[in-house]
Amino acid sequence: MPNPLLFRAPMTRRLRRLGLKGADVTVGLAAEAIGVGGDDGTLLRLNFAGIARIRVGFSESKGGSYHFTRIWLTGERRPIEFMGSITTPAAYSAFVRGMVAWVLERYPGIEVQAGSGWFMPLFTIGAFGAMSLASLGGSIYLAVTGDDWTIFLGALAVSLVLLLGLGFWTWTRHRPRRIATVEALARVLPA
Repeated sequence: MPNPLLFRAPMTRRLRRLGLKGADVTVGLAAEAIGVGGDDGTLLRLNFAGIARIRVGFSESKGGSYHFTRIWLTGERRPIEFMGSITTPAAYSAFVRGMVAWVLERYPGIEVQAGSGWFMPLFTIGAFGAMSLASLGGSIYLAVTGDDWTIFLGALAVSLVLLLGLGFWTWTRHRPRRIATVEALARVLPA
């Protein structure tokens, strides 16, 4: 592969268990593999032939967006995760675009996904769905007992609006989805 693309990422416990040392790692593309180097010079080679799935995503917090790439090796349950650098987002984006283009072109058996995960969409839909059901249940109970059943209508309306609005937003933004082109990564990579 011409012009190896490199970026720095923080060390993780998973990378330490795989034998790397140091506070950070250098991640880059090599021929038919992802090369990961520790601060002390140790090297880890993740061959594309041994990769089952790649997920590129982000999570948001008060401090900004946290961009990541998770790589599941064949036969392993837990992924290896590389966090995008806050100081050099262009290098991280270039690496991910190059890696995904390489994989989509040469390794169609590897599932490439964009999205952060299932937790946020399911939590949002579950939380506001439970609130809607509780409001509806309260209204039905009050209607059956002969009380003023309209007390819960405001809560029901608010919870339904939040369920539909935020549920749709988190579902389309964070749900992992299979991608077929590098352009589909535009929503999950730093600008």
